[in-house]
Formats: sequence, structure tokens, C-alpha cells
Amino acid sequence: MLSEEAANSLSKKELMQKKNGVNSTIRQARSLFSKKAKAIYRLAKIEFPFPHGFMEVSVFSTADHDFSLPDIECIKGIFSELRELKKTNQDKYLVRLLGLFVGLRPQEIKWLRKDRVRNSGYWYIRIEITDEFDSKGYVVRNVPIPEELALEIQTTCKDNGSEFVISGHKTYRTKKLFDTINDELRQNYLHGVRR
Repeated sequence: MLSEEAANSLSKKELMQKKNGVNSTIRQARSLFSKKAKAIYRLAKIEFPFPHGFMEVSVFSTADHDFSLPDIECIKGIFSELRELKKTNQDKYLVRLLGLFVGLRPQEIKWLRKDRVRNSGYWYIRIEITDEFDSKGYVVRNVPIPEELALEIQTTCKDNGSEFVISGHKTYRTKKLFDTINDELRQNYLHGVRR
């Protein structure tokens, strides 16, 4: 932990980075005491006192990040390009759909398999850990989506020759495609944004 004096010498951004690092460590440590972990310990006949005090420790507040939305013309432009991308580059179109309307992270999009767009009485995208991909925090989750969106994703990627929603070989799907998308977004809409 930083002393108060050391913390006061950091910029606001550096302090937020330190707090995020500590929060991440706390969350990872807490995962050792999750219900799933405790079940594994019981099966292995491992017993220890449960750290109630540690589990109740508050994480640092990092809500004062300085975020801002692009202006409305940028947002309109990003969305208006969808129709054109559907005709000219279906992979870029799918990346935008999955990012804008589903909220998937880039790594989740890159490794999303077609069979993870599912219907069990409602449509959802299943984010799972695989040999190639570990989800953030190793969390497996279902992301509910509207039926129209699920069918649009399935129809668009149906004949792309890949088991993944995004077509092409691994390097194209995981690096080259996203590099071009990021460059286009920066050049056309998000000037000066590096991430």
C-alpha cells in the first residue's frame, strides 16, 4: 500500500491506476473463497477458517475517471456506416454489431464461435473459457440479446467458411481486422483516442 505522502505525489491518473491494481488484486484474492472454490476445497478435504473480515473489505472508489462521449455527429457517423459495412465488409459489420449492440469486449469478439449464439427460450451469446481464450476474470456468462440481432448475426456469418463468427485465419481475426477498424475509427471519428 502507498503511504499517504507517496499517494499525494502521484498524478490523478497514476493514483487511479494504482487503485485499479489494488482492486484487481482484492477481487482475484476473493475468488479463492467463492462458492465454487469452497466446493472444490470440500471435495479435496481442505479446511481453513473463512476470512469474513477480508471478504468485507471495501475496494477503492475509482468512479471519478474522466470519460467523455464523442460528439453526436461522431456517434451518428459510426452507426450510419453499419449499412455500408454490411455490403462491403461483413467482418467489420459483425465487429460493430457485437461491440455496439451486445457490448462484447474485443477478445470476446475475436474468439466468438458461431455455436455460442444460442436460443434456450431466449436468445443469448455464451462467453466461455476455451483452450484459445480466457474471459476477463475467468467469468463464464450469458449475454441476452434480441431475437432480431441474434438472427442477423447468424445470417451474416453463416457462410463465412469459419467456425467463428468472424471469418479468416487467426492472425486476421485477432489482429489485422481490429487494427484496421481502430485506425478507421480514430481517423474518421475518434481523433486522438489511443485505446
